[in-house]
Amino acid sequence: MQIEQLHQIKRTALCVATAWALGLGGCSHGGATGPTAPTFTSHTFALSTNLSNAAGAATILEATIQLDGTVVADSCPQADRTLVQNDDGDISGFQCTAPPVAAVPMSATGTIGPGNHTLQFEMSAQTTHGAPTPYTVAGFVLAIRLEGGTVFKTFSLPAQTASLRQGAGSITYSFSF
Repeated sequence: MQIEQLHQIKRTALCVATAWALGLGGCSHGGATGPTAPTFTSHTFALSTNLSNAAGAATILEATIQLDGTVVADSCPQADRTLVQNDDGDISGFQCTAPPVAAVPMSATGTIGPGNHTLQFEMSAQTTHGAPTPYTVAGFVLAIRLEGGTVFKTFSLPAQTASLRQGAGSITYSFSF
């Protein structure tokens, strides 16, 4: 076998492994595994709400929404993001330089598969540093749509308030479909 053929086989294997990981990993799909496992059509989700300091104080510097442990929304405006580089000069993330606010709009969209899911609203940076501060997520509707855009399921999720501090704690919602 020639070297180019070996490289082609490696690339094909990598593509297959990546497609499998993206299509089947990350959500619980009812426990079926193996080559006869049923496939599912990707759904999309969308939500829009507000996260606010319960007392109305301007303490929010940056907040995120995580779906099943993956960040799907960040409150930091694109214009207020400063790239952070590691010692090798590679970009390793960004720092939010937005001024403190009392409330931030939070919206997220993306793909989602059937199963049990967890949404977490977390405080990434706040002016009160390590001190727990009460924040409220306003009630919102989480919409799940089929591939063609038809609404498949909606969840009316209630307002919740919890004391959060930078990098610790979350306001959490669980749902399944």
